[in-house]
Amino acid sequence: MTPIRWMLAAAIGLLAVAVQAQPPLDEQRSAWRYRRAVAPPAGADGSLVAVPVPPEVHARSQPALRDARLLDASGREVPFLVHEDTARRVERRWSAFLAETQRERRGYTTWTLDFGEVITVDRLVLELPGVDFAKRLAIDVSVDGASWRELGRDYWVFDRLWQAARVHDTTIDIPPTEARFVRVQADDTRSAPVGIRGAIAIRTEDLAGTSWSEEVVLELLGTDGGRARYRVPVPDGHPVRRLSLDADDTAFARTITAFEHGRDGERRAGTGQVYRLPLPAAADALEARDIDVTREVGGPLEVEIANGDNPPLVNPRVRLSGPRTLLITAGGPSALTLYYGNAVTRAPAYELERFRMALASVPEYPMATVGPETENPSYRQPAPLAFVAARGAAVTSADWRFSRPVEIAGADDLYTLTLAPADVARLRPDHGDLRLVDESDRQVPYVLERDASVTAVPLTVVPTSARGGRQRVSAFRLTVPSGDAGPLGLSALRLQVAEPFFNRGVVVLKPQAGAPLGAVRVTASALVSLQRGQREGPVWVQLPLARLAATELLLEVDDGDNAPLTIQQVQAVVPVPRVTFKAAPGAYRLLMGNPEAQPPSYELDLLRQEVLAYAAVPLDTGATTPAAANPGYRRGLADVIRETPPRVVLWTALAIAVIALLLLTRRILSRSSPPAR
Repeated sequence: MTPIRWMLAAAIGLLAVAVQAQPPLDEQRSAWRYRRAVAPPAGADGSLVAVPVPPEVHARSQPALRDARLLDASGREVPFLVHEDTARRVERRWSAFLAETQRERRGYTTWTLDFGEVITVDRLVLELPGVDFAKRLAIDVSVDGASWRELGRDYWVFDRLWQAARVHDTTIDIPPTEARFVRVQADDTRSAPVGIRGAIAIRTEDLAGTSWSEEVVLELLGTDGGRARYRVPVPDGHPVRRLSLDADDTAFARTITAFEHGRDGERRAGTGQVYRLPLPAAADALEARDIDVTREVGGPLEVEIANGDNPPLVNPRVRLSGPRTLLITAGGPSALTLYYGNAVTRAPAYELERFRMALASVPEYPMATVGPETENPSYRQPAPLAFVAARGAAVTSADWRFSRPVEIAGADDLYTLTLAPADVARLRPDHGDLRLVDESDRQVPYVLERDASVTAVPLTVVPTSARGGRQRVSAFRLTVPSGDAGPLGLSALRLQVAEPFFNRGVVVLKPQAGAPLGAVRVTASALVSLQRGQREGPVWVQLPLARLAATELLLEVDDGDNAPLTIQQVQAVVPVPRVTFKAAPGAYRLLMGNPEAQPPSYELDLLRQEVLAYAAVPLDTGATTPAAANPGYRRGLADVIRETPPRVVLWTALAIAVIALLLLTRRILSRSSPPAR
């Protein structure tokens, strides 16, 4: 076997061992008792989708689904936002710029506003900075700026003092209208003219929301003084928000009260009068059978029906209902797994929470399909970590080139810290030189999750010439920020393109001295976006890379006979690890950059599954500062050689060699010379 084939076989063998060593998905999430398969909707291509959560999942989970996790096939958590699809009013806004202003001698001022596209609007907010005015407005709209349609001549805006308070109202409600241009004419005959800076158009929409419902038969617990108490046979934690009473009686009128039981006893969860009264055959029955229910602890539910002197209801039953719960997440072609049923974990902290208002305003998402519930065969109840040592052996921090301060202000707990791309660039490829130490340089044991997350790093994009002067090819030089760190490991490139419809060949190259035309090919792929119809913004296209370490790349797009694409920005997708550790309040440091350090060996890693099951408290950006050069670092000869320019190193080596050669020659000549007489 040739050496190349032997090395290839060895690499395949190592890869097979690594794959076998990777624990199965169920084993990785052994602290979660239940799971469901999630199939993405057809055509999911990275856009947001909704995962409907069946009501019974709530009964198996912590309140607010704090223990729910979505995982892809590789075991990586997929961020999501828990959203209750309740009835709500949403708004969408557009800003206009002032296209034209006209002042007429007869006492009118006319402004033309341009929103840049045809929109549907039902409210205008004019930006009028003036004071002490009252203006009657005439409003016309147009979709093309040529033909205009009158909306009305009697709209009012004003700014006045009223009971020692200034009232400034420049909001105008109009019928839902399609328009790109809005022409506003102000009557200046009663007050001085005012200026206008622009306007905001608003479209409001009432979303009905969706709900689930199920009917259950009440189980009689007992009667006392004309009151009958029933158990509602649903699991604890069932997300009931409304209860509707029914019975076989033709007519009834009762007061019903719902009670919830918890550790502190019984509490009233809702009450109201319900009735069904028959009307003449030509009319429907007069009825109101619903009461709202508020559950605080998710405990057992009971219903009390006040019968008074009336006989008990025949076959009483209730229909339970509530808003449907959705997990809003990024869709993709691969299936996901929903894990739940972990009593000790904390709620995850995902960045999607920052966009809750915007995501809740979307009328409808593509819907994923959720499979039946199955138990996790690897389930083990998570053990407490009170016995875990919080400190390890001491290290000499002066041996590490970089440090990153970490400040913990909370209680003694488990914490997670996601490293920045620059941190990864300062580490060895195996991350074996990463240490977390306290103020006494004692190590804090941690569990490392390699590639636990990804982050986008903006690249500098500069147009350049295609290699070899090729025509009809758009070329760009992409620079990866590095600073004092090494090259970043890139897993993909994300391109923001203004045009929505294209299909172009693309090549990614890495500059290399001595290579043909000065670069080697990294990957060849296609930029594809086949979106049709009106779009509200640019599209993002992703090009996968095979974990490429680089500080500079070349991008060449084959335009063919098409106009060049408008590439607005490019981002590098960088996998980043996450460390989980147990710590008390205090000051800590991350140490990075020690090629001689041995990989750490912590007993905490034996409890990896238990540590990950606790969903440690994530440290926010306020608890850390960017890494910098370690002020206590002791530079050695290897550092001096590494930091010296290659030309200086070469000439220094030549000078040393010449001096050594001269000394050796002198010594030889002195030995061979005859002794003097």
